[in-house]
Amino acid sequence: MGATTFLTLRLVVTLGVLYLTAPSRAAAQEFTGTVLPGVSPEGLTTVVCTKLAAAPANLAIPSGAQVFAGLLALYTTSGGRGIQALLVEPPNGKRPFVFVDVDRNGVLDATERFNFSRGHKPRTRGQVRVALATAIGSPFDHLPVDIAIPSARYPRPASPDTRYLMHSYYFLVSSKVHIDGRDWYFRHNLMLDATGVDPKRGYQALDTGRRARFDTFSPYMGSARGEALIFRIGTRYVSTSALDVGRRRIFIQTRNASDYRHLELVRGLAVPDFDFVDIDGRARRLSEFKGRFVLLNFWYPGCSPCSDEFPFLKAALTHFGPNGLTVVGLSTSGQPEVLRAAIGIPDADWVEADPWSVRRIVEEWFRIAATPSQILLGPDGRILELGTYDKNGKSTLRGPQLVKTLGRILK
Repeated sequence: MGATTFLTLRLVVTLGVLYLTAPSRAAAQEFTGTVLPGVSPEGLTTVVCTKLAAAPANLAIPSGAQVFAGLLALYTTSGGRGIQALLVEPPNGKRPFVFVDVDRNGVLDATERFNFSRGHKPRTRGQVRVALATAIGSPFDHLPVDIAIPSARYPRPASPDTRYLMHSYYFLVSSKVHIDGRDWYFRHNLMLDATGVDPKRGYQALDTGRRARFDTFSPYMGSARGEALIFRIGTRYVSTSALDVGRRRIFIQTRNASDYRHLELVRGLAVPDFDFVDIDGRARRLSEFKGRFVLLNFWYPGCSPCSDEFPFLKAALTHFGPNGLTVVGLSTSGQPEVLRAAIGIPDADWVEADPWSVRRIVEEWFRIAATPSQILLGPDGRILELGTYDKNGKSTLRGPQLVKTLGRILK
């Protein structure tokens, strides 16, 4: 029996109490719904913009302004380079503005300038919505993307020659389906250069009509990676079997309870034991840290905000490693040597998993939709704290707040 099969069977046994609420093998039932008009932006990711030695001559940029160039990291089916963007900081404290290659022709011009309004989302101090050109054959006339300047409370880049720019990176197509006496709204990600939606790829969400604030730990949000994403509605388990945006039809199929391998992450949940291999090639288990506090750190190399957290994680270990704190890093990509170099100086209380050994667990069990994300486990293996964000965009397990939270819990 393979390691992945063994881990999946262990999870099914551990969560067996959930499966008693529905038949283990029930005949599949299908619900048909309607795809709604339009596309909406979702999520915020951070990109690094690098200072240019000189401003482009063809753009009306004030003398003395600082100009930072970056690429909006929008998902595509072809793996393209992203969308060009320039962040301009005029002199004398005047409001910044941006240029965005909205027609996607690879050249910025004067018509592609956009001014920020005052930010109205957590973690932003300025925001603008731009409309990108769609793929040929798309049923949508434009794709809206929010672009924002992080607030002063957001961690700053280490270099004075770089700036962060935040942008939405999902374009959601919404569908309404009537299930068990009420309407449910399924949200699917439309790739930047796609004409339709693949229900087995990309970000998805489920709600009852009022869009929930993005929460990487929510059981009603996640990313499909080659398999249909399964959601629980009461005692039903459902997934999208087909979605035709041209004909505006969606088909939802019931699934067996045993197909639902997602851990619904809440305080007090006992995280099932799992095996993994660390980046030094040693066989490890989550249960070997029983009796210690364990901070699960979900990240990946190349994620600048993830790297920004490393000094705070190391500070936490300096303060609380002797008191029983261990960090377990769970990246789903990167070679061991790349991860080791990104982390820097080794620490006996920082255990980093080799991505190949935890990818299935992270994607199916935890279903983390955004990084960096952290979960704190108590000595008994139960969740003590989830690194969710409050209305001001602050997380209890990120930045300087991490040490404060651990000080409160480990005192």
